[in-house]
Amino acid sequence: RVDAWIQHQGLAPIDEMFFVLEPVQLKNPAHIQALVGQISLRNKQPVLLVFDTLARCFVDGEENSAKDVGVLVHQAGLLQQETRASVLIVHHTGREGGHERGSTALGGAADVMISQTIANGIITLRNTKQKDAEEFARMTLQLHQVQLQMSESLTSCVVLPADAPADADQGGGDLNVGQRRLL
Repeated sequence: RVDAWIQHQGLAPIDEMFFVLEPVQLKNPAHIQALVGQISLRNKQPVLLVFDTLARCFVDGEENSAKDVGVLVHQAGLLQQETRASVLIVHHTGREGGHERGSTALGGAADVMISQTIANGIITLRNTKQKDAEEFARMTLQLHQVQLQMSESLTSCVVLPADAPADADQGGGDLNVGQRRLL
């Protein structure tokens, strides 16, 4: 996806970006310090650290436990302080899609929460929590396939703004999946 984005945007390779392919366990201080060490070795100042997903990066914790989530929030805060970067944790909602899974301590500690839904090929982002600023307006996006120049057989996707009608998400607004189905 990174190669597709760079190619689509006509950019030079991005040296400042790197990926840790093994999940960093957010509740484990040794994992956090190892990540800080990897960042220090690159001699770059990060601006964003993405943990995708909470389920993969919290296997040593119980997402329903306010105590365990409190440790995760504390560790993420220490990571922010040490790196001066924002921390983004990708997390899933429950089956019905209404709220994030697990302890409400995670949402309570978040500065920003963004909900993503997809319907009819349109990805809709909504700002559901915004601390210390105005919530941003709903955004609609769409995946576009890109043929990678490095190989005739490789394709990937880029996310681009979509010209979507106001009811692109089937008028679901803040309804969960079950409520949309009923409607």
